[in-house]
Amino acid sequence: MDFATKRRAFRLDHRAILSSVPGPEVAVSVDASGRATAQVTMSDDYNKNARGLVTEFMLMAGEVAGKFCRANNVPVYYLTQDIKKQEHERSLAELAQMASIMSFASGGVGGAGTSSASGAAPRAHIEATNTKEIMRNIANYRALRPAVYTTAPTPNFAQGLPLYVNVTSPLRRYIDLVAHHQIKAALRTQLTPFNLRHLHDMGTPLQAKKTELAALSAASSRFWVLQCLQQLTLTQPYKRFKALVIDSKSIKTSHESTLLLLDFGIQTNITATRLFLKGETIWVRIDMINPFYDTLILKEVKTTPKKPRRLHLAK
Repeated sequence: MDFATKRRAFRLDHRAILSSVPGPEVAVSVDASGRATAQVTMSDDYNKNARGLVTEFMLMAGEVAGKFCRANNVPVYYLTQDIKKQEHERSLAELAQMASIMSFASGGVGGAGTSSASGAAPRAHIEATNTKEIMRNIANYRALRPAVYTTAPTPNFAQGLPLYVNVTSPLRRYIDLVAHHQIKAALRTQLTPFNLRHLHDMGTPLQAKKTELAALSAASSRFWVLQCLQQLTLTQPYKRFKALVIDSKSIKTSHESTLLLLDFGIQTNITATRLFLKGETIWVRIDMINPFYDTLILKEVKTTPKKPRRLHLAK
C-alpha cells in the first residue's frame, strides 16, 4: 500500500483530480422459477484500501504501455481526458464558500452492506468518506471532459499521467486486446497487425460503441436500484432515506434540487417548498416510484418525530 500511496501522491502532484462518486454495483440472479433478484451494494472509493492499490497498479501498467508504444512507434489507442479548468476552479471556490457558511457532516454514514430486491431492509454502505469529500469529488467529476481515444501520444490530464493506454482488461475491452496484439508484435520485432490507418478507421465506431454501452450499463443499474427501492416501499412504506443535496436552485415560486441517495448511489430531482443548501443532508421518503418509467418522486420528512398527543378522558 505504501507504494500505491506514493504513486497516488505522484499523480496528485501532476494535477490529477479524484472523482470517485458513490455509486451502485448491481448483481442480478435468477432462481429456478425464473424470478430475478438484484443485490445492490455501494461501490467503495476506488482511491482507497485494496481497490486503491489495484487502481494505482492498473494506471501504472497503462502508463508503462503508453511510454513503450511511443518510444517504439507502436500504433495504439491512447486514452486522453482533459479538464474544464475554469469550471473546476469555480466549483471548488463555490464549495469553499459553502463550507464557510454551513457545516458538513464530519463522519461516515455507516458500514458496508447490501440491499436486495426481495425487500430486505437496507443498511448504510458508504465507508471512510463524508459529505464534504463527496461534494468535492462530484465537482471534480463534472469538470472532466469526456475521455476519448486517439492515436497520437497525448497526456491524460485527469489521471495526472503523461500517457495512458488501456491494457489491463483484454477479455472485456476490444481496445485492450488490440493493444496486446500490437505490443506483442513489437516485442517480437514483427509487423504489427494494425497500422495507423486501421486504427483510424476503427476509432470512431469503437468510441461510439463505448459511449452506447456505458449509457446502457448506467440505465440497467438504475433500473435495478429502483426495483429494489420499490420492493422496500411495499414492505416499509414509511421508511426514510438519507440524501445529499448536490444542486439547488429557485425557479419562480418553487425550489428544485438534485439529491444523491447515500445508501443507493443514484441521483434524482426533488421540488420542495424551501430552498435546500448544497452539501446539506436531508431525510426523504418515496412518494412515487416506477422502475419501468424511471420515475422516482421523493418528499422531505422531518428528522424529529412528532410528539404523541395526550388523550383527555372524560370523567
